[in-house]
Amino acid sequence: MRKITVIMMLIFVVTFFIVCDATKVDASFTPAQGNPQESGELLPDPYLLTEPEIEIGYDSPEFSYDYLAQGEHGEVTLIWEHSAGHQPYFWSIPYVGYVECREFARLKQEFTWEYNQTPVTLRISASVQITCSGDFTLQDNGDEMYAIYFWIGPPGYSYAGRIKTVTGLKGGQTYDIQFLLTSSEAKQYFVGSIEEEGFQIYPHDNYAMFMGLIPTERFVAYYGGSTPFDVYEGVVNATISHFSIEALLKVDDLTPELISPKFNTTISGSIYNGITRLEPLGENSFVHLSFDYFFSQEVTLGCMTSNHTSIWNVTPYQEVSTYGLYIIVKGVGDGIFLCSPQSSPESVNLFLLKLDSNGQEIWNSSIHLYDMEIPLFMDVDASGTIYILSLSIKYFNPGVVNSSRIVYSLIKLDSMGYKLWDRTLLNLSYFEYVFSVYSVKYPKGLGCYNGEVYIGMPDSVQRYDANGNEVWSIEEEYEAFAPDPFGGFYTCSYVFDEEFRLSRWTTEGTISWTKSFSIDYGYDWQDFPRLDRFEVGHDQLLYLVLEYRHVNHVMTINRVTRSGQIYSQDSIFNLNDTEAYGPYYLKPLVADMAVTRDGLVHLAVMNESTYLYPVMDPFYVLPANILLTFEPSGPTFFTVSPEAMIITGVATLMFAGIAWDHFARGRTRPEEILPQQEEIDPWKLLMEERED
Repeated sequence: MRKITVIMMLIFVVTFFIVCDATKVDASFTPAQGNPQESGELLPDPYLLTEPEIEIGYDSPEFSYDYLAQGEHGEVTLIWEHSAGHQPYFWSIPYVGYVECREFARLKQEFTWEYNQTPVTLRISASVQITCSGDFTLQDNGDEMYAIYFWIGPPGYSYAGRIKTVTGLKGGQTYDIQFLLTSSEAKQYFVGSIEEEGFQIYPHDNYAMFMGLIPTERFVAYYGGSTPFDVYEGVVNATISHFSIEALLKVDDLTPELISPKFNTTISGSIYNGITRLEPLGENSFVHLSFDYFFSQEVTLGCMTSNHTSIWNVTPYQEVSTYGLYIIVKGVGDGIFLCSPQSSPESVNLFLLKLDSNGQEIWNSSIHLYDMEIPLFMDVDASGTIYILSLSIKYFNPGVVNSSRIVYSLIKLDSMGYKLWDRTLLNLSYFEYVFSVYSVKYPKGLGCYNGEVYIGMPDSVQRYDANGNEVWSIEEEYEAFAPDPFGGFYTCSYVFDEEFRLSRWTTEGTISWTKSFSIDYGYDWQDFPRLDRFEVGHDQLLYLVLEYRHVNHVMTINRVTRSGQIYSQDSIFNLNDTEAYGPYYLKPLVADMAVTRDGLVHLAVMNESTYLYPVMDPFYVLPANILLTFEPSGPTFFTVSPEAMIITGVATLMFAGIAWDHFARGRTRPEEILPQQEEIDPWKLLMEERED
């Protein structure tokens, strides 16, 4: 009976995993079949067997191309031969706002949309090899001076919409690029083939997809002034061997279950007045900072319980301030710290203010480093020691902007606000800062733990000890930084600005794990999210607000343990609902978040935002007009398919029957009467063998 039980258990386990693995590929979706081979390909020649049409931008003397047949596929090489003294021409596209170069070389393939519905999304994939020579290999970050662009538009030589920009491509490397159109983009581009009424972007069935080599905005100082980058001399070759488009027509919704906000409060109807900061305070309350930056310029600090009951509101500053958008708020225990710029007759200093849990001032302090100070990030450790990461401007000639220098500084203060030391992290000239070939970006974050500081600097993560000495600095390309008050930190990055990667770093500067949070719809259709906000709660879980935009457009709250296990996932906005968010694809934008000790997640939300991507720039603070509080669901360890649940139920009944037969019935079953056998004496048997 035991052998049978073991065999049955093995059969059950193997079958269970087979069913679970099989259901990872969901068959309830329909890829578009675009050619007679029914491969789902929309383009007529994805492997470039014949020489495709190549478009050279208007007045592009430095761009050319070459085509080479290579048996089962061809190769198109887009060539940019740049000479010193030639400045590529950039222009702004009206009502869109980005700047694009008019000089380029791009591959063009046409296709026809033959379906009576808009696609859920399109998958664009390409294989490209980059080779460089000259200054593009010698200059630091020369790979930021060129990019691979993707456009979609009508077949004729007219405006085509840029749908993807891929930068950071280094010479001598081959890249397999793959990305999805967002669901809103797919509908916008193809609705003209389905609906004839009203204004459509492309009111026809014929389309063209372009893939090209183009200079980026970093190549030329298009803001005006001198142009330090027109001294480049070199060649960039982009060799394309594969260019493919596939469409997805129908798919099931595999996003997490939608939950409703537990509490919902409208702050203001004005886009110029709203909440800019949220911070947890105490057990079940949080503080919110509001700034009316258009009318009164008044700063208000308020405290609410988790159920949105107002406790108090104060105006922490005696005078109105034009720097209200740059106020940093930090709640530690029952104390509140505010750091802001403060004007004086000679300079703009840092003004630090500490309040008690009732909003009453305990002390204030002023910190002066250079001519102008703007706080970017602040953290306070358990002992009350304060760390500030600031941007400083130092004027050599106050009347000439170009004479200034930009300095990123780390400042340490004691628990009473007295400065202990400051360290210069980065010192840049005006041109290095604005037009820099070093691709300077803003710092991403700051956190302290056990007397040491972790800093998310542009293109690196750094650790400093309690005396301000650098412990280590590691080069890293990432987009966002979140400190862990229990040790270490988290970074978020994107591969080709598409594939999301969340990494946890240890205190020693090593990555312990990386997760993608992609939703796998099967057959290589994966939807990667964008990060809106993330922070570590008092329960040591990492809380992330993610936005899935490509297949089913939702925003989610995810909780992750320090070991990398997903603790829970919930959808908080269904952005596929056009009735709720309008026909112009307005969507919520999370301005800030706070996680209180009672496990609730509070979001300050701009309800109708036109921003395509989350705003992570510390200088770009947006006032929110809605305050939402969510209660995440309980822990979710894994999900199974209905088939797996059926097998589990059947196997459970089988095991229950076997156990009942073996144990329960075994006690009541009458004993079998066996024939009496002669008892054998082993000693006697041994002696008889010796006599023989």
